Amino acid sequence: MGNEVMAASDVSHVLPSEEHEENVEVLPEENIKEEITKKVGRRIRKSSGGSPGTAYIQVIPLNGEAGDLNHVKDLLTNRNFPYKESTTEITSIAATTECAKKERSTQCQCEDGFQFDLEQCRSHPSCYIPLEIESFCFCPNLNANSTVYCEEPPTSPGQITSSPYPAMVGSDLVLEFSSAHDVTNIRWFLVNVLSSTILEVHNGTTATVVTSSRKSTLTIKNIPRYWGGLYICRFDYRTLHWQNSHMVEFPLSPSDIAPNPPNAFLWNNFTTFPGITVECCIPDDGRTYYVYWEPGHIISDPVYRGERLCFPLTISDVPGEDTDYRCIFEDDLDTVVESRVHVGVISDTDRLCTEDGDDRWKGTKAGYDAEIPCDSDKRGRITRSCSMSGEWAAPQASCMDVRLLALLEQAQRLVGGLGTPGSDIPQMMERLRNYTVPSRNHISDPGDIITVVETITLLSTAAEENNMQIYTATMSDLLTVSSRLLHFPMRFFWTPALIRRPFLGSMFLKSVENISKLYEPDSASFMFFRPNVQMNMVVLSPLVWTDYSKSFNTTPTVSVVIKGVDMSSGGNVTTVTILLRNLSKILPVNFGESVKGHGHRIASYVIANTIRTGNQSRREADLDMVFLRRKEPNRTDDATAQCVFWDDDLFEGSGGWSTEGCRTTLVNGSVVCRYRRVAAFSVLMSRGVFEDDVLEPVSQAGAFLSILCLLICLVVYFAEWKFVVKDDVTFYRQISLINICVSMFIADAWFLGSTFIRDSTHANKLCVSAAFFQHYFYLAMLSWMMIQGLILLYELVFSSYHLIRVAVISAMVGIGYVCPLVVASATIGIDYPKEGYITEGAMAWNVFQPPSVEEPPEEEDNTKFWVSRGLTLLTTVFGIIMFLESAVLIDGDHEDFYTALEIINSFQGVIILIIGLLLDRRIREALGKVILKFLALFSFLKCCPCNSYNVEQNPELEAPETYRQMEDS
Repeated sequence: MGNEVMAASDVSHVLPSEEHEENVEVLPEENIKEEITKKVGRRIRKSSGGSPGTAYIQVIPLNGEAGDLNHVKDLLTNRNFPYKESTTEITSIAATTECAKKERSTQCQCEDGFQFDLEQCRSHPSCYIPLEIESFCFCPNLNANSTVYCEEPPTSPGQITSSPYPAMVGSDLVLEFSSAHDVTNIRWFLVNVLSSTILEVHNGTTATVVTSSRKSTLTIKNIPRYWGGLYICRFDYRTLHWQNSHMVEFPLSPSDIAPNPPNAFLWNNFTTFPGITVECCIPDDGRTYYVYWEPGHIISDPVYRGERLCFPLTISDVPGEDTDYRCIFEDDLDTVVESRVHVGVISDTDRLCTEDGDDRWKGTKAGYDAEIPCDSDKRGRITRSCSMSGEWAAPQASCMDVRLLALLEQAQRLVGGLGTPGSDIPQMMERLRNYTVPSRNHISDPGDIITVVETITLLSTAAEENNMQIYTATMSDLLTVSSRLLHFPMRFFWTPALIRRPFLGSMFLKSVENISKLYEPDSASFMFFRPNVQMNMVVLSPLVWTDYSKSFNTTPTVSVVIKGVDMSSGGNVTTVTILLRNLSKILPVNFGESVKGHGHRIASYVIANTIRTGNQSRREADLDMVFLRRKEPNRTDDATAQCVFWDDDLFEGSGGWSTEGCRTTLVNGSVVCRYRRVAAFSVLMSRGVFEDDVLEPVSQAGAFLSILCLLICLVVYFAEWKFVVKDDVTFYRQISLINICVSMFIADAWFLGSTFIRDSTHANKLCVSAAFFQHYFYLAMLSWMMIQGLILLYELVFSSYHLIRVAVISAMVGIGYVCPLVVASATIGIDYPKEGYITEGAMAWNVFQPPSVEEPPEEEDNTKFWVSRGLTLLTTVFGIIMFLESAVLIDGDHEDFYTALEIINSFQGVIILIIGLLLDRRIREALGKVILKFLALFSFLKCCPCNSYNVEQNPELEAPETYRQMEDS
């Protein structure tokens, strides 16, 4: 391998840059400078010009060693100038370009202060300028007589400004490059200090780049710490590469300091204390910090631990009392931040948690938490609480594999706008495949499952936003990782992971679907088999398109037929069908309103489909799927199959099963599903499907009739008021009856209206309002029923005691309306923020709603009889409802109990009208009087126009004898 140097000489005549350079053999040191200078002079005289210029010569060291090369550079720069050679005056000589020949290629790099001329580098067919930030020209097949060289550039035509300055983590940062001239090919790069990597910046969720001919603005929203470093804006101007740079540094914050351990406990009765070491660690950001510990102002020197910088403190003596040791960091800008390590002193009288066979957990004072680091290949801490009674709680581990976390962080940067998606995504997917090999034990915690799924989600987002093409190798890596993930047991991995991330399954499914839409096959067909994932792909020309049909090698068998694809856009038709085993177990248990019945369970695999014509994904096509039903032991065959698909738009974007546009047919023990929508499909086994089809209209009709009956009851109660209300007891009773009807009337009205609300999610304020008012007014109805029962008790037992009407009315309003309002408000206040106020689309509160029955007569002798009869009726009806409610709670799958309860609840207004009015003799008598007076008034107006009869004007007048006899009868 040989090295050579291009030398530039400032002369008084112009040498055209396109003229070929001459080779100079290196002479002994005493002659080299003169020989080079004479050679330059001869070349300048050949070119003959009238203005000052630059000549370029090629200098080749004898042995090509680096030391010899540096020696030549020194000789060139140490020559005394100006130097006159004949008619030429040379003012300076400097090395501009260093070229290294490696086997059959030559790499030329500019010396400091010089840059390549783009046109010159590109004028050689074998030369190109790679992506790296440094000015660089790569010439694989350059011969010795065709060397490129660097030139001294003029003043930079642009500059970078930043706002705000200094930048703070979590704030918005704006970097603006501006130039007074038109520039081209503007690109932004970040040299990250923490990882020492060079990454290109593009548009993403964190970064936004807006570029014009003279300006480029880079906006970074809520800037994370790893976005700190050297920002470089690279551009082309007048055939030269240019770059401007700007350093973004963040001051250290307390959250960046990790004390290890946060708490330590020492016995005060050590005979020989061995000492302990605590430390504070920070990310190694390349900056210098002055660190000391208090108390004592003990200066600490850094110790490198991987990517972190730690500052230790050795405690040689047990402190006399609990002490907080503070680690204080000062930077070159005099910014001061600190953290602390709590050292507790344990005495014989203290209550503590002792070692329990695991020597990792030392004695800890009651009421404190102990922490230990995870294993060396994991990141995080293991925490264990010591209760006030001195008992250890179970350890809570948050340990994640450092390699998987590094991939997740890289994916986060990629989505944010840092990196090159086209090359990064295939490499990262390959690394995921390697890291998920079961024998390597990288996935040993539920947190690792979360990390892998979130990484796949971010990679699918980056691929989709950049409209990438996913090739077979990357697709195979994804499906292999998916199969391995679905193989991990639910109990120890997926269930704890789903507790922390409830929508992890829907994220996973959506990511697989999105990447499959971008799949660009290498051949006309492709089949992929893994234990938990199968994929079939086929590419068909529109000229030979036929119905696509494929059966999966599963038990029971699943077949897919696709037809009716829109071919108007032209191009080949690519269909991808992916079968995912065990996926239904990790999907959220969400069922849309179109799903009928209850007791749902997924009875088959999940089949994801994507169809693409040309470069367009299709959302609609005719899909027929045949799921062969499998008889399961110990399960009765009384459930009904429903064809469902996973709708990502349901439940505020978390997804759910829906039957919209699906048709289900049972044929010879198989479930035939016909869909019009391209999505992920499966078969749902449900109970009460046909009952729901009947019960919904019955419930609506019952609620409507109840509203009419309650309206009649209210009219009657107000009309009979002056006939019924004779004393305080009847006044209280009538008030309670009216408020029972009013509460149930409003609650049933909200219930009837809520059956027409289709979006039963927490985002729909009307739905939430309907649920709240139903809850409130049904509770109010129950409260007024309780008041009515108290009135019965008073009339039966305490009738001799006098009650103050104002006090009673106040108590009735407080119990009937204020208490239910407090309960309903507290319920929505607690459950609504957690999105637990409405579940599975339910908007009506299921409460005990017994009908109101009682009306003892006014006669004192018969009071006990009539009260007893009212209580008997009330207890009977209430008992029936209580029995049905209990039966449903105990055995929710029993359709008869559920159906009977729904019918009784919806027709309660009708029951109140029948029992509360029509079966009450006193109310019938009062209604008879009102009707007779109305008929009497109508009869006298018709027969005796000259002598009008008005009962209201003369209350002493009785109705005619005929009507009086009718009334007595």
